[in-house]
Amino acid sequence: IHLDGFCDCCDALASHQSRERKLEIMKDSAAGAFAVISCCAYLIVYVAFWTETELNLKTMAALAIIPVLSRAFSGFGVVTFKTARTGGFLYDFIPIFFCFYPLEIICFITIFRLSKNFTRS
Repeated sequence: IHLDGFCDCCDALASHQSRERKLEIMKDSAAGAFAVISCCAYLIVYVAFWTETELNLKTMAALAIIPVLSRAFSGFGVVTFKTARTGGFLYDFIPIFFCFYPLEIICFITIFRLSKNFTRS
């Protein structure tokens, strides 16, 4: 998730408005109070996590796998969950994501098995 999208989602969810109004808030380029608060909290937790993390082989392996999992879960979410709108940039790519759905499942299983083997050693 990009930080901008995270802030937009936090702004919309904290507004307690109707669904249509939440979509308008997410389209708005201005950052609201809850977006700023959520962004600060995210960055504080992010910095705290990295100051406490010990860099070793397992950590480096996790850092290599995290971007792959992030992209795979994004595609999985597109084909699994209902979209907010029936139009837009993402909506045009949904048929393409369905083509890669079996490949994503295979990747999930492979990464899960590798992570189980990696944690045993």
